Amino acid sequence: MLVTIPETAQRTAVRLDEQHRQAVAAFLAPYGVDSLFLRSELALSHGMGEQWWGLYADSGLAGVLLAGALAVPCVPVASELQHFAEPLRRPQVRTIVGPRAQVAVAAAVRLPDAVPADYRRHQPVVSLLPHQLHRFGQAAVRRSTRHDAAVVIASSARMHREEMGVDPMVADPVGWRLRMRMLQERGWSYVWLQGEELLFKAELSALADGQAQIQGVFTPPRFRRLGYARAGMSRLCELLFQEGVTRCTLYFNDYNDAARRLYSSLGFVWAGENATAIF
Repeated sequence: MLVTIPETAQRTAVRLDEQHRQAVAAFLAPYGVDSLFLRSELALSHGMGEQWWGLYADSGLAGVLLAGALAVPCVPVASELQHFAEPLRRPQVRTIVGPRAQVAVAAAVRLPDAVPADYRRHQPVVSLLPHQLHRFGQAAVRRSTRHDAAVVIASSARMHREEMGVDPMVADPVGWRLRMRMLQERGWSYVWLQGEELLFKAELSALADGQAQIQGVFTPPRFRRLGYARAGMSRLCELLFQEGVTRCTLYFNDYNDAARRLYSSLGFVWAGENATAIF
C-alpha cells in the first residue's frame, strides 16, 4: 500500500556535520529505544560525515536521518520525512529501518510510485530490564574471538540466508567478513560453543547510554527446540546487565512465533513496533 504524504509547514533538511553533534545528541536523547541505534552510531563516529541529515524548523532541530546503505530515521512527525527526499532517493540506500509509521513515509519517499522489494511492516520491539529477566540453565556464552571467526562468519551468513533469502557470502563476502570482524573487535559478538560446534550466537547492533540492542540471535537447526536459545539468551542478557547495561532490547518479525515465545519466556515486554523496507 502506497502512503499519501500530506503537506506540512515549511521545513529545511540539511546535511549535518561535526558542529551539529551536541544538538543531534540532545535531540535523540528523549526517544529511548526508538533512537538507540542512532545514538550508538553517533557515539561511535569520529566525524559525522555525509550520511547524517537534519530537519530544521523555526524552533530548531525537528528530525534526524542517517542515510547510508541503511537509512534510519528519528522524525517524530512521520509525515515530515517528505523533506528528506534528497538523501532517501540516493541509489546507495538499500534498506530503511525504524519505527513503523516513519518507515512507511520514508519508503513512499524513496519509491513514490512503487512498493519495496521486501516490506516487513510489523516487527515488534521488545525490552528487558534487569529485574524482569527469567534465568534458564547454564550456558557458556562468551564474547567471540578471532579464533571463532570462521564459525561466526558461517553461522551469521546462514542466519542471513534464512531471514533475508540472500547469501552474503555470495553477494559481498569481503564486506560480510569485515562486518563480522568489526563486531568482534567492538566486543559485540557472542557465542556458545561445544567444542568446535556452535550452539548459540548473537551480536549487538547498538550500545549507548546503558542500553543494548541485540541482533542476530541464532541456533543451528539441529539444536533448536532443545532449550539452547533460551539458555543462551538468558545468559547473554545476564552478562550485559553485569557489565552495566540497564536495558536490553531487540525487534523481530511478527510472523516468527518461535521468537515471540522465546523473548516472552525470558521476560521481554512490548516496547513499540518497527518496520523494515528493503529495495
